Amino acid sequence: MSRTPEGDLDILRDGRPQYRVETRPRRLVDFGPACWWQQTWEDSHFRRSLVCTMPVDGSPDRSLDQSLGQSLGRVTLSGRRLIRTLAGERQESELGSDEEVLGAYRDLFGIRLDRVPQLGGEPSTVPARDGEPQPTAGSTKPNRQAK
Repeated sequence: MSRTPEGDLDILRDGRPQYRVETRPRRLVDFGPACWWQQTWEDSHFRRSLVCTMPVDGSPDRSLDQSLGQSLGRVTLSGRRLIRTLAGERQESELGSDEEVLGAYRDLFGIRLDRVPQLGGEPSTVPARDGEPQPTAGSTKPNRQAK
């Protein structure tokens, strides 16, 4: 690892930069264009699979460490594949029934659904500079993901 003149960190492998970590603070609106791109780029993973994910700390009161920005792991539901990573250990399982999928959304993410979500539809908004989504041409429905 080496520091750049701007204060960023270059991550090195075999003495060569692999990627740069920018240490400057960001506002939520700064991520709008990248989110829009991930929603609209045809090869994006997020256009090919449903993904629900969040960091976890493994304790009964998950909010405590998360509020401090500390996380020991992550839980992800990608389609019907449940992925739990805690302290570097990864466990994967395939959920078979709709009831199992709905239970995972409810118990792990606090999301109550009446049916298993299905992939489909085109993103209907693009982020504006002020952070408010704007309808795209030909769009009539709001895109909740863009807000």
